[in-house]
Amino acid sequence: MTPIITSFDHVLIGVQDLEAARQNWEKLGFAACPRGRHIGWGTANYCLMFPENYIELIGIVDPSQFTNNLDKFLEERDEGLLGLAYRSEDVEGDVALLRQRGLTVEGPKDLARIIEHPEGELRPRFRLMHFDPASRPGLLAFACQHLTPEMVWQRPWLEHPNGARSIRRVTAVVEELEPWAEVGRAWFGEAQVFRGTASINMRAGNFELELLHPEFAQTRFKGAAPPNLYGPLGFTVEVEDLAACQRLLEAAGVSTMEQTTALVVPPSEANGVILEFVSA
Repeated sequence: MTPIITSFDHVLIGVQDLEAARQNWEKLGFAACPRGRHIGWGTANYCLMFPENYIELIGIVDPSQFTNNLDKFLEERDEGLLGLAYRSEDVEGDVALLRQRGLTVEGPKDLARIIEHPEGELRPRFRLMHFDPASRPGLLAFACQHLTPEMVWQRPWLEHPNGARSIRRVTAVVEELEPWAEVGRAWFGEAQVFRGTASINMRAGNFELELLHPEFAQTRFKGAAPPNLYGPLGFTVEVEDLAACQRLLEAAGVSTMEQTTALVVPPSEANGVILEFVSA
């Protein structure tokens, strides 16, 4: 069966105060592009761009408008990793293929946002496909087709003081692994799903979705994982020089936990997200 998910687009971090979150992630060594506002929605964002994917900080700026359930997420979790978006080159074709396979999806849906660029507003456009909760692997996920990628991927926005280059992995906690393994095989293809004793890893290109049993999550992150939390937990960013990244974080007063091959920033320092840095 042909895999549906072959590449990754971005993660979404739900935050209470969008401006404070931007300042915090700049403290972590990331450079944010100008603020964006979703047209017709009550949400706005800052994006931290990499050559192949990106981080989206998203918050509510007008609670009287549609927030796509971000308000409920913030009430329940306060802040944290909301979910992820996979890349699609043809959302309409993917929707048709998935329905042929008997899977329930919503879309295509059009979305646009305004980037408040100092030289004038930009209006990037997207097409989205939302997965049915019962058929997505372990966490909120949707597919995004960029109709105007040149507006989003601009060279000045791709350089970060911490040397960040790409999101390599998203980690989520699930109560039972095997049901999500079945879903993963439908999305990623049989050959790209790897079952461990307490984890499942699903791969698409250079990206990996890691689903963990709750007890293993505590071991994996040395107790940084909040207890009794299911769903998206954190993600891994590849940097050019891990030692240089560590020096930057130390100079900024950011607490970290060193592991054998990684540097972990706890949720208290990253708006509810476990942020893991690894060397390229």
